[in-house]
Parts: sequence; C-alpha cells; structure tokens
Amino acid sequence: MVQPVVLDPVSGEPLVRGRYRLVVKAQGEEQVDMRGVTDVQGHTVPVRLPQQAAADALQVRPTYGQGAYNAQFHLTLPSGKPNSGVVYQVRFSDGSVFVGRADAQGNTAELLKPTALDTRLRVLNVERMPDWQVEARLANASVTATTADARTKALLRLFEQASEAGTGAGRLFDGEQAMSLVRHAAMDASTRMRDSVGQRYVQWIAAQWRASARVDGADPDAYAEQGRFIASLHVIDDLVVGRAEQSLLDAWLGRLARSADAVAQADRQRAADDVLLTCARMVDQHQREPCQALVESAHLDRQALDIGARLELERMIGPVGMED
Repeated sequence: MVQPVVLDPVSGEPLVRGRYRLVVKAQGEEQVDMRGVTDVQGHTVPVRLPQQAAADALQVRPTYGQGAYNAQFHLTLPSGKPNSGVVYQVRFSDGSVFVGRADAQGNTAELLKPTALDTRLRVLNVERMPDWQVEARLANASVTATTADARTKALLRLFEQASEAGTGAGRLFDGEQAMSLVRHAAMDASTRMRDSVGQRYVQWIAAQWRASARVDGADPDAYAEQGRFIASLHVIDDLVVGRAEQSLLDAWLGRLARSADAVAQADRQRAADDVLLTCARMVDQHQREPCQALVESAHLDRQALDIGARLELERMIGPVGMED
C-alpha cells in the first residue's frame, strides 16, 4: 500500500485539504481512477499498486476548477524524459489562466471547466522572477472562479498588481497582458461588470497617454483625451463583439461622443483613422448598424477624411451623415 503526498503546484509544499485525481495504470490500462481530498499532511487515501507495476504506474495530480471538461498535460524533454520541475502557463479561451510547476513525472495540474475551451500551453523561465508565485496565485484564482464575474474580478486583481509593479524583466504579466485577460474574461460577464471593466480600461489608457506626453514634451491633457477616445473605441468594439445589451452600448456611445468633443482639432485625423479601423472590424462581423452609430457618436467630420477614406466608409456601411 502507498499513500502519496500531493504537492501544491505553486509552492511545492504538501497540498493540505486540496482536491486531487489519482490514476493507477497496469499494462497500459487504467486500473484505478479516483478523486479525493488530501488530509492535513497532503496525503491521498492509501492505494494498492499492482504487482510489478512500472515506475510511472501511479499518477496524482492536484485538481482545480469545476466541470466535466478537463485540461491536463504531460511535459517532456526532446529526449522523451519528463520535463520535471518546469513552470508552465495554461491559458483558456474564456480568459482564465493557470500557472504552476510540473511534478516529478512532468505532469501539470488537472484543470476543470464546465464547457470545452481552447487552451494554450507555454513553458516559462522564472529564474529572474522572484515574485512569480504571488502572480501565479492571483492568476490561478481565475480558474477556480465559478462565475464570469468572479473570473473577471480575479483577473482585475492580477491587473492591479501587475500595473503597480510596472513592466520589464522579472514579471509573469505586465499591465497590458493582464488587461488583455481582463477584457477577454469580461466578454461573458454581467452588464455591470463589463461597464466597470470598460471604465477601468479607459482610465488606465488615459493615464498611459498622459505619461507619454511628459516624455514627448506634449500637452498631457490633450494626450489623455486622445487616449480616452481610442480606449472608448476599444470598449465599444468589445461590447459589439460580445453582444452586450443595447443599453450598455448606448451608454458607451454617449461617452464616446463626449470624448470626441474633447479631442483637440490637431488630433482629429488620428481619431478618424481609429474610427475607420474599428468600423472595419465591426463590418467584418456583420455589424453594420453599430458601425453607423459609432460614426455618428464619434462626430466624424468630412475634413478629417480624405476621399479614399470616405469612399471606403461608404462601401462598408453605405452613405452616412458626417459633420462638415
């Protein structure tokens, strides 16, 4: 009889009162496949191994998340040997992300989801990342979250930590990467959460543009307004793609209109270009009506468009009313 210890994939310490999946194989077939919760010392229940069992006959993985669909990987070196101890990142198409260290057999944790999702696996070099475990725990909360709002909140905490820490070497995530995860997760969140994420995103982008103005010797307020306008376009794009409620989309179109009024005349060409790019993405997804509403809310004027741009816009959505 054996009673293995399950290790926390982040700290490497025994996983106390944690969920696990235990599989015993013999002659290539699974003889035992069970789930349980570890004791106060991280042990599983006692298990009897088959006679003459191979060294890898017993596999135990910590389990996170809920649902009938699982993601688990076995990492190997080019030689075929287990890539034990390597740190990995698993990203799901719902925006959630998990970071852990492979066990001695090269196995990752088992991650459960209620629906089938696309996954992406990366191996990470954390040699110069002293705080990777802090970031990993923040990220992993997005996998254990049971609702889209909870998942988005977990990633917002990761974003706040990443943006405070700054960018550069020594980080698992920078602010831009973390915000990308937040925006992706918010696609499935409640109307209130989506609105909150949008406002936080606009605030963050405006602050970045303001900081850039100081470096460039430009007007910080003008830069911030331009950044606010572009970020609002991104939010509206997200809302259209994510089929947000019309009331929320209307609210953001109103904010865009107010932001457009604040954009300096000298920046109108850049603003017009950004509107056209956003419209093109909408039309590609068969969203012509939101594109026309966007053009109207952005207060696009004829002087801001050359003849080619005007023809392209009319090709996408037909004749539109633009300010002279």
